[in-house]
Amino acid sequence: MRRESYLCVLIACLEAISGNVFTEREIILHSNVKIKIDPAFLIDDLSSEVNIRCSFSRGDVPSMTAVVSLSVAYSNSTSTSYEDLAFVNEVEGHPVNLSREVQVISGSVDNNGESTLLVQFKYPNTKMLGAYLCSIKGLDDIGRPLSIFSTANLTSYSLNTVIDTIYELEANRSASEALVSSLQACVDKQTGLIDSLNKRIYPMLAYGFSASSIFNGHRYYLSTHAQSFSFGSAEFLCNGFGGYVVEIDTHEEFVIVRNFISSFNITEAVWTGATYEAPSGVWVNKHSSTTPNFEWAPGEPANNTCQCFHSKFKALLGTCECDNITSASSYVCEIPQQTC
Repeated sequence: MRRESYLCVLIACLEAISGNVFTEREIILHSNVKIKIDPAFLIDDLSSEVNIRCSFSRGDVPSMTAVVSLSVAYSNSTSTSYEDLAFVNEVEGHPVNLSREVQVISGSVDNNGESTLLVQFKYPNTKMLGAYLCSIKGLDDIGRPLSIFSTANLTSYSLNTVIDTIYELEANRSASEALVSSLQACVDKQTGLIDSLNKRIYPMLAYGFSASSIFNGHRYYLSTHAQSFSFGSAEFLCNGFGGYVVEIDTHEEFVIVRNFISSFNITEAVWTGATYEAPSGVWVNKHSSTTPNFEWAPGEPANNTCQCFHSKFKALLGTCECDNITSASSYVCEIPQQTC
């Protein structure tokens, strides 16, 4: 049998299997079958034409060894079946119009490239709304018929609905702008309060503390007035300044803080913020999510539950009592710095 005759018989068989009208339950959708409707929706009768393009590249579906035909079908919003509008097959080589509503623009079957079928509706109206289907019929690797499909929908909006949507979007935009303005006013107010607090807090820091340079967005403030130290009171004061008793999280920070403290003539302890957690048996920084590897002096940590620098530890960390300290002691506040 000649190839042309074989294809004619095959096409007839495929049409007998599927028919010109078939139900949606028989459709096998495939993502590599492309159907594009342009425009994707209608606004009353403002559009002058609708283009429906069905396309397929055989190389995208290895199970289909040959493309026999492409067709475009239509189903209205109240029906569950599709009716063919136009098709093109390899034998005839040109598209065939099956509907008076259709103008076929172009169509071809190309087994080495892209097969396409382009259908156009002039002056569309609401009776054209519904689902459109691109159907590809072909052969698998042993010559059996194979059909794959894809669908797209054409919808309609009234001009009044579009206008109402525009008004709604404009109203939402205005409401959003009003909310942003309100939030900005709130931010400005809070910024003013923060500035006011800073004007009161930083002079206090300047009077009772010596400041370091900034490290990783934080500045360290060393208490410079000799006093009977209580870790709780130091923690309270540092919190009041917007920070906390210094927490040594890394070796780099350890060196920065140690060198900063060493630049002052302090012979007693300088407390840091790490504390001993009795249940777990570890030393922790309250504001850190990890447990640092502290650089302890030999024999440390001992029996106390607060951490400190002390000359007797020779520039390393040790433990000190937390309360009821009578000797002159110091502490360091670690305070995040504003960047704007």
